[in-house]
This record gives sequence, structure tokens and C-alpha cells, in this order.
Amino acid sequence: MRAGSDILVAVMGDLVGSERQIDRARLHRVFNEIVDAENQRAAGILASPLTITLGDEFQGLVSTLAEAIALVRRLRLTLLAADVECRFAIGRVILSSPVNPERAWNMMGEGLAETRDRLNEKSRSTAYRFHLGFDADPLLERLMDAVGSALTRTERGWTMRQRTVMLPLLALGRSVEGLSKDLKVTPRAIYKVRDAADYDAYRSWWEDLEAAANALDQRGR
Repeated sequence: MRAGSDILVAVMGDLVGSERQIDRARLHRVFNEIVDAENQRAAGILASPLTITLGDEFQGLVSTLAEAIALVRRLRLTLLAADVECRFAIGRVILSSPVNPERAWNMMGEGLAETRDRLNEKSRSTAYRFHLGFDADPLLERLMDAVGSALTRTERGWTMRQRTVMLPLLALGRSVEGLSKDLKVTPRAIYKVRDAADYDAYRSWWEDLEAAANALDQRGR
């Protein structure tokens, strides 16, 4: 890493299989609504807001890997709960141009192209790809990719009911008791759905990604 360089983190996403959707108007309406809502929710951490660059793609910038992990988890689970499939790439970057605080356009720097390449890898079916670059151990990137693959495999086994339960529990800060009141079911019913979705293992994998992200963020300061 160059002395005096500030690392930012790019978050890129792309809808999967959108060309096969029968109701593309509904897909893009939901996609735009979710991206707009996340921009409002995450306004305090976004250096450059999530910006839809093409019909099915978006990108934005945050300051740390830990922020990117939390942002992507919430986006992924929100999209899944809306029955929208999306893949993501998270990459550390050093800009050679000023940050655009209005739109994630017209910025240049190291790591942006590499993160885009990770997003576009057709040989990988995982929903989560990482580009760490700079001073990061390449083995750590491979391990984070492996955790992302485990998350993806688990998510693909969920029913829509499980998706709608996992979102508030893991990304919106809801408790089992609070969610059971919202859904007018017993806490036991929520625990049953949660356990069938492999909640404990799934949450632990996210915690592993967060631990790695925090370590890299501390090193990059």
C-alpha cells in the first residue's frame, strides 16, 4: 500500500437471471425501491451512494470493509425476501480521482476494475466475491470467498418463509419475540423456521467475515 493512501471499499451488485424474468417491470421496480431505501438507511456510511449504472447493476463506496459487509448482508437478504437474486463484489480501492458524493460515477483508481472483474466472473456461482488487494494476504481473500460460497449454498436452500424470517433477525435487528408479535405467531414458530434455515451456522459465517473485515480495516488505518 502506498504511504498516505486512503483505502475505500467499493460495493458492486448485479441482478442474476433478470433476462429470464417474466415480469421485468416488477423486477426493476422492486430493485430500484430496495436500492433507494438502502441509500436512505445507510446514508451515514456511504461515501458515494449506491448508484444504478445499468438496468441490472449498481455500485457505491463506503469507508471500511466492515461497513461493506453489513451493507451487502442487508441488501442480499432484502432482495431475497423480495424473490430477487443478486450477486455482489466487495473490493478495496484507492481512488486517483475525487470521491463523487452525489453518484458513484466518473471515479478512477486502483481496485475498481479488479472488483468489477470479480463481480463478472462467470465460473463462480457464489453471491459474494471479494477483492482485497494491496497488503492483504491472498489466502485471506480465498477464505472469505469460501465463506461467501457457504452462505450462498445455505441461502439457496431457504423457502420464502425462511427468507422473510432471516431478513429481520439478521439484518434489521429484530428479536424473535418482536418478530413473532409482528407476524402474529408464537416465538416457538419463529425458532422452528430459524432452525430449519440453519440460522446458527449462517450467522457464525457472517461473524467470521466481520472479524476478517475488522482486522483488515484496522491494518489499513
